[in-house]
Amino acid sequence: RSIQLHWMWNDHVISVSQATQDYQRRYNLCRKDRTSVIPLFVDVDGLSSPAGEARVKAREQFGLAPGQPLLGVVGQVCKRKGLIHLVRGLPAILAEAPQAKVLIVGSKDKDYAKEVRSVARKLGVFHALHWAGEPIATGE
Repeated sequence: RSIQLHWMWNDHVISVSQATQDYQRRYNLCRKDRTSVIPLFVDVDGLSSPAGEARVKAREQFGLAPGQPLLGVVGQVCKRKGLIHLVRGLPAILAEAPQAKVLIVGSKDKDYAKEVRSVARKLGVFHALHWAGEPIATGE
């Protein structure tokens, strides 16, 4: 988190959550009448999933079988995003779905990513993590 006062000069600031709006107002001094909250402002109904062979090929790139459960994490890998909480919950997830994998996509805070990997190894779930852009881990 950092204060970025340039936000207060924008004509309007759209936040994805009330917490983000509160942050913008409190720390970046954005005026209430120039901010709004629009949760998940992506029209997910307008997005299509890859079908058929394209889906199979996309999953193969990450070493995934066609019906294998996949959790996706997209966004900056940093402490405030809380990836470590998912990793800590992964033993329970794998108890219910042993073949599940977690695909992590996003830029990394190297120290935090190292901590996440360390916790995953200690919990015995490192094998279920795949960091996009890196070789698939085998047996770690």
